This record gives sequence, structure tokens and C-alpha cells, in this order.
Amino acid sequence: MQQVIVAVDGSPASLAALDWAIERSRHIEMSIDLVAVLWIPDAAFQTETELRPFYEKTLQDAQEHVRRTAPRVKTSARLLRGVPVNELVDYSATAALLVVGSDKSSRLRALVYGTIPLRLAALSRCPVVVVPRVWKQHPGPVMLAVGEEPATEAADFAVAEATARGVVLDLIHVWAASPIYPVPVADLHYPYTTVRDAHRDVLDTESERIHAAHPNLPVTHQLKEGPQIHVLVDAGEHAQLLVIGRTGKGILRELLLGSVAHDVLLNPPCPVAVIPTHAALKKAAAARAAAEGS
Repeated sequence: MQQVIVAVDGSPASLAALDWAIERSRHIEMSIDLVAVLWIPDAAFQTETELRPFYEKTLQDAQEHVRRTAPRVKTSARLLRGVPVNELVDYSATAALLVVGSDKSSRLRALVYGTIPLRLAALSRCPVVVVPRVWKQHPGPVMLAVGEEPATEAADFAVAEATARGVVLDLIHVWAASPIYPVPVADLHYPYTTVRDAHRDVLDTESERIHAAHPNLPVTHQLKEGPQIHVLVDAGEHAQLLVIGRTGKGILRELLLGSVAHDVLLNPPCPVAVIPTHAALKKAAAARAAAEGS
């Protein structure tokens, strides 16, 4: 049985995350481990004695919600104390999945609250699903973003989710021609067809690999040209889950997340699963150790 952590804080976004986890439990055998993190950012104005009842009530309400809507699902509740990202990252070490909500109700709130899902997706020791506050159950496919480099962990996760839900696995690979294409007369030799065909080979190779390993799983694929993030966000609006690999090759501003996952999480069109590769987990652990030692 999978242990799935759901971070709760009483907000509409965390309720959406909890509802998504409950819906997933109808397809996959799992327990729901409700976690709240008591954080006191300014001890001059608030104390643990003042804040603890709120967090305890939040956990109690969340646990009652699970018992009421999914009585067969085993639940537990835990209140941690500290910096939310640090506590959840540490706690994720033994979990199969961490589910968090994302509040995109306004640009300002996204800048404030959106940083926690981003940092968790970058540093978590297990896969993370980020659920938009406005999430509603959607009948679409599970969509896997296929990159130029293999991400077998992400593909395996997407296959398992699509199989459990009994839906199509839709592979999408996005490519873009040179930013100067269409080109001026001075540069008419851009190998557009060659580049396009090379990207089609990437998609075909992954599609054939998955089909060979899972012949009974219906798999579709689409090759899209355009700005990668815009295309993925638009395509994800028709999916019930978008799966992206976390390679750990992002620059500092992306917190080791990778530019694709980072930018999609700023505009989540549906629940987005970020699946770390083994290399990404090692890199994140090294970054965390370096930060703690400084």
C-alpha cells in the first residue's frame, strides 16, 4: 500500500489537493497521511500556544473529510513544527507521493504561496503532485511530457497512473525551430525538416518503448511545434494529470527543478506530477546538505 502525504493548511488549495488524493485512492491502493506544519514566522506577534489550535483543527477537519468521503481509506494525521518546506522534504523520504495545493487565484498570491509547491517539487525525496486550487475531476487522459533525454521514472509513473485509471496515456513532445525561423533570405538553409524529424524520432522511440513493455495500454502521441511551456500548458487543460520528469539540471533560479517543470508549475493547467530521476534526487540531497552546512 502506498503512503501518500497530503500537506494541509486549511486553504482552498490544500482542500483541492486532498480531494485529488481521495479521488486517486479510488483507483490505487493507498493510505493518506495528512501533514500540517506549524510555522511561527514572527514570534513577536504570534506564539505556538496561539497557533497550535488552528493547525490541530485543520488536521481534524481534513481527517473527518477523508472519513466521510472515502471511509475505506486508512488515514493518519501529524503536526510538524518548523519551516514548511524543510519539514515536508524530510518527511517525504519514506513516502510514495507528496500532494500539495497551488493557489493561483491572483498574481500576488501566486508569488507568495506559489513558492512552496515549486520548492517542494524541486527538493522532495519522492514524486510530487501539485494540484491547482480550482481543480475539478476531469475525464481526460494521463499526459506524459517527453523530453529529449529519457526520464524512465516519469514514464513509469505515468504508465502506472494511466493503467490504474483505465485511461489513455498521451505522450506529448514539444519542439521549436530556431528562433530566427522563418528566416530572412540571407539564411535559407535552416534544416527545418531534419530538426522536426529528429524530434519525431524522440517521440516515436519513447512510444515504441512503452508499447513494447505495456502492450495492453492504449497510447497516443502528439508532436507539437511552438513555445514549450505555452504548448504544454494548453495541452494539459485537456488532461486529468500531466507528468513531467525532474532532471535536476535547472539553474539556480529554478532550484534544481528544471525549466520545463518550473514554468509549468507557475501556470498549472491540471494536477502536475513532477517525478525526480535518481540523479535529481542525489543532486537535491547534495544541495540540501551544502545549504545546511553553510
